[in-house]
Parts: sequence; structure tokens; C-alpha cells
Amino acid sequence: MGPDIISNRFHSFPLNQGRGVSHSKKAKTHKPHAHSGTETPTGDQDKVSIGESKSQEIQKPIVAKTSEKEGNTQQATAPPQKKWTILFYWGADNDLEPSMVEDVMELEKIGSTGGMNLLVQLDRGKKPSELSDGWEGTRRFKLEKSDDPQRITSPVIEDLGQINMADPKNLEDFLTWGMTNYPAQNYMVVIGDHGGGWEGVLEDKSHKGWMTMPEMRQALENTKKNTGKDIDVIGFDACLMSQTEVAYELRDVAKYMVASEESEGKKGWEYNRLLTDNLMKNFQSSLLMKLNMTPKEVTNRIVQGSALDPDTLPTMSSIDLSKMDALGKAVDGFSKAIIATDTPKSTLKATIKKSQPFSGFKDLYDFAEKITLNKDIKDEKLTNTAQEVMAAVKDAVMEERHSEEYKGAHGLSINLPSFNMDLTDKYRQLQFAQKTSWDEAVEHIGAKKKPAGTTPETTVTA
Repeated sequence: MGPDIISNRFHSFPLNQGRGVSHSKKAKTHKPHAHSGTETPTGDQDKVSIGESKSQEIQKPIVAKTSEKEGNTQQATAPPQKKWTILFYWGADNDLEPSMVEDVMELEKIGSTGGMNLLVQLDRGKKPSELSDGWEGTRRFKLEKSDDPQRITSPVIEDLGQINMADPKNLEDFLTWGMTNYPAQNYMVVIGDHGGGWEGVLEDKSHKGWMTMPEMRQALENTKKNTGKDIDVIGFDACLMSQTEVAYELRDVAKYMVASEESEGKKGWEYNRLLTDNLMKNFQSSLLMKLNMTPKEVTNRIVQGSALDPDTLPTMSSIDLSKMDALGKAVDGFSKAIIATDTPKSTLKATIKKSQPFSGFKDLYDFAEKITLNKDIKDEKLTNTAQEVMAAVKDAVMEERHSEEYKGAHGLSINLPSFNMDLTDKYRQLQFAQKTSWDEAVEHIGAKKKPAGTTPETTVTA
């Protein structure tokens, strides 16, 4: 696993150019084959046969219908509720497009079942690869079981054309559509694309788009207002998203989160192995036996399944988002102790450098633990609050897996640069920065001593 690979699900920012995790899977080249189809989204009804015509008649989402029978108006019966609806929102209008088309084909090996809906919105942009007939733009699918290795065979529910997947309104629209038209007892949302931790996720090159974490939170809040339904699990098939700031931002819009602290390989989650052999096999068995696999169990089993592919998924963790308020309070106390301590800043900086890194971020637990173990740190307030952070991380992280290269991984990273510790206004827009003193603590550690004889700046008014 080398640090010098560029092709991964990590979005490059000015301070983190060229960092990522190696991968070995290359995009396959398939011969184009004409294939298309449509389906009317009515829950459990049989799928419409797939035609050979290039033209597609896209059906509108379900609406309530009325019919006259013996003078009475009756409302159509809603589609049967399944136990799970899983919604995959995949922005592939970038270099990940071939890999993400293959992801959809991997999911088709599973397909929707009597107890589970698999819904996908996939954007391939204006210059797609030749995979799966090379169609452009964004389409919605309800996935049906298929073993075709060359193309997506599931019927197209809607062809949305060229849209900006980084626009939070489009995320809100997809989730509202899916949760309304395919009702279930539980909902899981999987965001797939480039990721950059607290800086956001979902790169749309055609529209020069990038979704920030506050924008994503707003989209999920609006979805709940629109549907009256909760998202049980949010997963990120993207780099660097298992971060304290990310989980804190989403703590009120989902119950559990699953993501990776480190960069993922370009192929991302290995859906056929990660879901079929480990999660979905047990998942489907539970559904057939009319047993409930809880959202917590689903989230933890995804993490357990990541151990099958440590080269692509070197880290993976599941987070109980209801614990993030407590973790935020612990970090706030720790931050204030950092600001107040007489411990030399050079000692704190050295501790940061020794902490487990993730493409510019650090493992929160590992940093706090190293504070407690550092014999040069005598400040009991600092070490005690560090221990409180460690306990809060343990409480929030339900399941965690990491490869040998990341022995200091404990499930949640945090923005803690080893240099250039001046944080941006964009960072301060995060709820974590607004409700804790972490940003002040980071900048305090990085602040340079003013030369002797200098005077404080004064505000001049006209």
C-alpha cells in the first residue's frame, strides 16, 4: 500500500496534492451492446421486459390514483413495504466513472429481493467510457438480479440527463423519490465518489461541483421533512470520510455511519464480495426467515466484510451518531485544556507528528492516547481530558477494522495538520467548529511567538 498513487477516491486539494492509497483493479473494456429498458416504480410488481430499442420511455414516479367503481372513488393501494430500501447516490462524472459502472454491475449480481429494494442514481457525465453501452448523463435504476458482466441490465426508471450531482437539491430529490416510492422499515444511503473528509464529497467535473458537509446535512434534513422518515444508515464509498467533523455534522440526520478513515482504492467497496458473501447472504436469510437485521447489525457487518479487501479498504469503521454530542463535549474540554496548558507547543507538535496519519488528518484516539503516554507532559488537566476523549471515541465507534499498515487507527480521524495550522473560514462553517473549541486549539498549537518588543494590534476606526 504505497502513498504515491493518484487514482483513488480521494479528492485532491491544494494542501494534499497527490495523496492516496494504491489499488490494483483496472477498469475492464467491454464491447458496446445496445440495451435499454424502463420500469414503472410500483414496489414489488414484476419488472418490464427489456427492449432492444435505443429510445426509452421513462416512467414518472408513483402518484396516488383514483378510480370510479359503482360511484365510489377509491385511492390506489400503496406499494408493499419492504424491510429495507438501500439508495446508492453515485457521482461518476470524473475519473471514477468506469469503476462505478462496474459497482452497479456488481450490485446487479445481488439485485432487489422480496424484502429489499436496491435503488441507484448514477451520473456518468458527458464523456463516459464504453462500459455498459457508453450512455451519457444521469439515470435512476431499481436493480434487478443479473449476471451480465458487460452492461447494466436493470430497467431505467428515469433518465435525468446532465445534472450536477454535487447540488444538494439533487441528492434531496433522489432520496425523497426513493423513500416515497419504495417504502421500507429501514433506509440506508450510500454516497459514492471522491471524498475529502470535512471538506466534503461528490465531485461533478461537468458542472465543477463539490458538495460540502453542511450542504449534505441540509439535503438530509430536507429529505426527512419531505418524507417524515429517518435514514438509519449512511455509508460513504469515498475516501477519508470516517472523520469526527463529518460524523458530528450528520449526527441528527442519520442513526449510524460507515466509512473509511484512510483513502480507498479506486474500485471502492467490493460490492459483490463485501455485500453478497458477508452481509447480503445473512441479510437475505434474515428476511426470508422474517427476522429483523437491525441497522446497527448491517453497519457492523459491512465493516467486518471490509477485511476481505484490505488493499482497497485499509480502514473501515461504523459510528453510532447518537454518541457524537458526547464526543463533541469531550473534544471541547480537551481543546480548552490544550489552550490553557503550559506544555511547550513543540511537545504538542511532536505528538501530532507521531500520531496515526490519514492523508493530512490524524486519528483522534491515537493523538489523545499519545498525549496521555508522553512523559514530558505533566499537565493533569490535559491528560485527563485526553482520556475522556479516548473513552468517548470508544463509545461512538461500534466496529473498526484496519490493515497492518494502520496500527494506530481507531475509527475516527480529525483535522489536525502537522503544519500550516491556520484553519479556513470553510472549516469554521462546520457545526463541530462552531460548537467546540477544536479550531481554536489547533490554531493555538500552530501560533508563532511574536518577537519581543512587538505590541498587540489595535483596531482603527474612521
